[in-house]
Amino acid sequence: MLVVLSGLPGVGKTTLARELARSLGAPHVRVDAFEAALGVRDGDGDATGYRLAHAVAGDALRSGRHAVLDAVNPVRAARDGWRTLADEVGVPLLEVDVVCSDPALHERRVRERTADLPGQVVPTWEDVTGRPAWRRDPDEPAAVVVDTATTTVARAVGDLRARVHARPEQVAVPASLLAAGHRFGGWAARGEPEVVLRTERLLLRRWREADLEPFAAMNADPEVMEHFSSGPLDRAASDRLARYADACFEVHGFGLAAVERVGDGAFLGFCGLGRHRRRPESVEVGWRLARRAWGHGYATEAGRAWLEAAPRFGLERVACFVAATNGRSLAVAQRLGLVVQEEDVWAGQPVVVLSTPS
Repeated sequence: MLVVLSGLPGVGKTTLARELARSLGAPHVRVDAFEAALGVRDGDGDATGYRLAHAVAGDALRSGRHAVLDAVNPVRAARDGWRTLADEVGVPLLEVDVVCSDPALHERRVRERTADLPGQVVPTWEDVTGRPAWRRDPDEPAAVVVDTATTTVARAVGDLRARVHARPEQVAVPASLLAAGHRFGGWAARGEPEVVLRTERLLLRRWREADLEPFAAMNADPEVMEHFSSGPLDRAASDRLARYADACFEVHGFGLAAVERVGDGAFLGFCGLGRHRRRPESVEVGWRLARRAWGHGYATEAGRAWLEAAPRFGLERVACFVAATNGRSLAVAQRLGLVVQEEDVWAGQPVVVLSTPS
């Protein structure tokens, strides 16, 4: 995995990056080190240090190791560069924004900071406050935020390690929601409705503990899992996926809902909206149903309900990623009116990329 820590000078990202890299046995790729050796400073407009960091991080990732990148990443182009690298190498990306919410503490750190690299020129407080505000564009992928004014390095490293070791598609939700001891039903304690969407024959609802057993049986079925690179899942992996599906609602307001048949209350699988690790900037509609539920139009019915509801979540466009060999799901996507945008190859598997019409 590529872990990218971004933020202003003096917020504590190098301390955090160094400890995280040490705990993972990963290289700490620090742009400051390259810039100091080159005799340039962040903000000079010279991107050579970033290009060298790309080469070093990419080499580590291609050798099968994690890499922890430490840089200000002040502009969109810099942040997009790390996304491109992760996509090219085919590894998941964890973006971390490091901040210090206490201005006095931040100022003290900057003023007391000394160079720890040969040739390094550390920025002054005036340098830090005189630069444009550090912020992400509204359409950029969400990042994990670590506030060094309110947490310890050890606690932050522990949380980030949990995210690194989670399944790749789960890095966008809090690790606590993915823990084996996490139980469903937080929505009920808050007085929120269980049913998210309702169709003529289906309830699309939040998850229950009782769903885990039939969900595991479904995920262990070789026919159901034929077109997924993971193959059939064991019970632990199936339970992790269920926790992730429900946790998406806690983070994004939408997620992969459990599908229940109205007539008899049978659990049929899931259908909903989520973010794929390879295209985190997009929200996709996806489904997975038990074999006994195939051939009845349930996936189309549930998928259409989500597409109709998408504007309520501020989504103008919804994508869909389908294995090119999965004729059933491609047929569902076409019935939903999704249009083929491109073809790609993910982990050696041809994939069709579709989306709602422009």
